[in-house]
Amino acid sequence: MMSSIKSLKLTAIHQFLIDVWLLNPFSYALGAQLLALLGEEEKANHHLRVAVQLFEKGMAEIRKGRSELLGWQEYAIMIMKAAGHLGDHCQVFNLYRRWEKYHVSWHNRYLAGVASFNFGRHARAASLWSPLASRHSFILSMHQVALMVDSGPIPPSSCRLKSRRTK
Repeated sequence: MMSSIKSLKLTAIHQFLIDVWLLNPFSYALGAQLLALLGEEEKANHHLRVAVQLFEKGMAEIRKGRSELLGWQEYAIMIMKAAGHLGDHCQVFNLYRRWEKYHVSWHNRYLAGVASFNFGRHARAASLWSPLASRHSFILSMHQVALMVDSGPIPPSSCRLKSRRTK
């Protein structure tokens, strides 16, 4: 179980993020991850939903010409990570597909591959990781494992997105 001091620190950090960056999808996605660590799954899911809504509103503003929000495209990574930390691999993949036109980093494709692997779509994971494998050696290994799991010699398992809780 997490110590009460650590829990208080995470709660204080979460509140600071919301107070300072109230309308920022990044802070809500990070808040979702902190709340998940605290075991507050319902609140974490609420923060994730708010992050998604704010992100999509920001992207709509960019389409209207508000170029000062261009950096918001990177928030898709943090939101997808938050969904993964909550164990919602289907949502990670759905957000990847829904926001494909906004991806500015290889991380989006990587996270979609992790999500696919975790819900048993090993061939899809390998397909998503394939273009990244030549640039990142750890992804090459993951790509090869996904192919082997898909063909049978290795039993299915899952990839961890979140760190283990300390006791």
